[in-house]
Amino acid sequence: MYGSTGVCRVLQVGPLSFSSAQKDKLYYWLEPVYETGLIYAPVDGPAFIRPLMTRKEVDALIRKMPSLDGSEYSASSVKILPDRYRAALKAHQCETLLRMMKGAYLRAQQALKNGRRPGQMDVDYRKKAEKLLYGEFAVVLEIPYEEVPGYIEETLARQEEDTPAP
Repeated sequence: MYGSTGVCRVLQVGPLSFSSAQKDKLYYWLEPVYETGLIYAPVDGPAFIRPLMTRKEVDALIRKMPSLDGSEYSASSVKILPDRYRAALKAHQCETLLRMMKGAYLRAQQALKNGRRPGQMDVDYRKKAEKLLYGEFAVVLEIPYEEVPGYIEETLARQEEDTPAP
């Protein structure tokens, strides 16, 4: 995972061949999976880079989704909400992104219930988080990006079936 770009393949690690580049500085040569172009990120730079989750971690996170609390986002005022959304994206933590998505979803449902359209800010930030999460889930699970929502639904449905009634 690379910053807000999402899943990237590391093509190589080495110096850049550009004439203006420092010859002794190493860079990750990254190819985004769901975007075009190349990214050159200094190995010792401040950019956020982390390995992908494992399949086991993805499945555990999906099973945890119903218990995640999105109230930090759903109950926030419109004045502080953009800062919370940006902080969630910069945290680069999948569980935080899921809580943010849940909060944005709850805000949208409340708007619809009150006869209003969901706020564009909520929609935009939820889509950014979804792009990052679903991209990582798709690569880890080795399924097409479009199949991630169905995979999540199936996993949660199986979990409900396996949970004994009180």
